Amino acid sequence: MEIKKHFNNFTYVLFFFLGCIFAANQLMVHYVRQALNATEMQLGMMIGSIYIGSMLMALALGELSERTGKRNASIIAAGCFGTGALLVVVSGYVELSIVSYFIYGCGVGGLEAMLFSLIGDYNGKHASRHMNLTQALFSIGAFISPIVLNSIVTYIVYRPVYIFVWILMYLLAVIFLIDKSVDDFAVKSSEKTGGLTIFKLARKPAMLIFMLVLMTAIGCETALTYWLVNYFDLIGASSLGAFGLSVYWFFSIPGRVIGSRVTDPGKYLMQCFILCSIGIVFLLVIPNPLLKLGGIAVVGLALAPVYPSISTIGGSLFPENSGAAYSLMVFSCGFGGAAAQPIIGFIAKLASISTIYIAIAVIMIILSIMTLLGIRASAT
Repeated sequence: MEIKKHFNNFTYVLFFFLGCIFAANQLMVHYVRQALNATEMQLGMMIGSIYIGSMLMALALGELSERTGKRNASIIAAGCFGTGALLVVVSGYVELSIVSYFIYGCGVGGLEAMLFSLIGDYNGKHASRHMNLTQALFSIGAFISPIVLNSIVTYIVYRPVYIFVWILMYLLAVIFLIDKSVDDFAVKSSEKTGGLTIFKLARKPAMLIFMLVLMTAIGCETALTYWLVNYFDLIGASSLGAFGLSVYWFFSIPGRVIGSRVTDPGKYLMQCFILCSIGIVFLLVIPNPLLKLGGIAVVGLALAPVYPSISTIGGSLFPENSGAAYSLMVFSCGFGGAAAQPIIGFIAKLASISTIYIAIAVIMIILSIMTLLGIRASAT
């Protein structure tokens, strides 16, 4: 079977499993910490190494793909993904686990960047639709995975989960190695000038604007979700914190399906940022804790298409350098998520979580304006 004949269906299934793996890792990393008697600081280093590896490898493979092709870069990414998972399985020391998660993160960021660029190459002007659909499947996997793992957690430890990831990623690497049909539709760079392509693209005004929008949006999303439990603790409704996260993930599914149907993703994103601001205000001003979940649902619905749609817009700015362009988008996402936590943690010492949420509501309006500026810059 040639991948190119069923590439969209191939990516739908793959992103479902990537969503399962993403959510499973968020849970399993805590079991790794317990098994190794790691401190909270060491846990933070393990999680942080995933983000760092993801960002660096996304840029490295984006540049490499411009020279050797996206299929070869995908093989490397899947290999790193699987190797990192295998090392987590065999690791008996915190230090090795940190290195393992760094390699694991290299696979995560590199594979996502390559798959995004291939989706863009394969679907052309319809890329935004399929990008949102793949992310909808990702959300379904992320929603289901913790529920399944929690139901069997007394019967398994974390190692079988990572063994599954190892086998799946090595299998994916073998598929890309044997089946060369991806090369038939993967866009090859025609640029032969010296210098790094990613730096040339990042200097373009439109690309820079969309990178900043994505960094800020993902940073805000991370702050909203990671601090949601703390917010409900603050208002005396601790039991609703974890449920609120499930509500957020659940409503991201229809949000991405809707995003796949729009014909003007730029204009739609401007509306989504405004809707997100309204959802945050609703969350803050409604006195009933249970009804506040409605605000979370609105926020989840509004932010759902942000990552896939902005990635598509930014990546499609340079169709002949889509590998490097989409890699910059993945880098921006990782940087925003990684930088948000220490920044919000510092601000939280000076202001309440409610104040932080109000600031994010204002930032959403600013992002709507920045998106408009990015659209105008891309038209020049």
